[in-house]
Amino acid sequence: MKQEEDHREELISTIMKFRKKVGEQNEEIQDLKDQVLRYQEELTGHKSEENNMASIVSQMQVNVNRTFAESVERQVSAIEVEFARKQMGYLKQFLPDNFTKAGGDSDAVILNVLFPRLAAKAKLLAKLIAERFPGVPGGTRREHVTKSHKAEQWAHSARIAHTMSALVAVCGQFE
Repeated sequence: MKQEEDHREELISTIMKFRKKVGEQNEEIQDLKDQVLRYQEELTGHKSEENNMASIVSQMQVNVNRTFAESVERQVSAIEVEFARKQMGYLKQFLPDNFTKAGGDSDAVILNVLFPRLAAKAKLLAKLIAERFPGVPGGTRREHVTKSHKAEQWAHSARIAHTMSALVAVCGQFE
């Protein structure tokens, strides 16, 4: 009896391991299918250069993750520089003696620069999220909802894009 019970538990644990592995592999297969659809959409216009394009796409995929952070940093820095210059322009125009006192012109200048900068950063965040989590050609399918977390990712990215658009609209009211 004891041996049969041990054998039964061993079989159950083996079955659970296989089920877990099958689930992981199904998710990996779905990711690869989505990736194939994206690449096929990119290559439809360039059928004459299929071999060159396949090698370029694989090289781009390797470089995308490396350059993404650098690209984000450069774009944020460009926004900061643009609005720092704008703030300096305001400062040169309005520099009375009591400029830095609380409630003075300094606070007004800071607010005049803050809202456009916040709107620009919100636009940048929405654009970066759209680049980082692109939709799959053909739309969301049942496999995305039932077998993976892709549908949740797309829903969250759409929600963030909507929130950023609302923030841009509100900040636009203050410009």
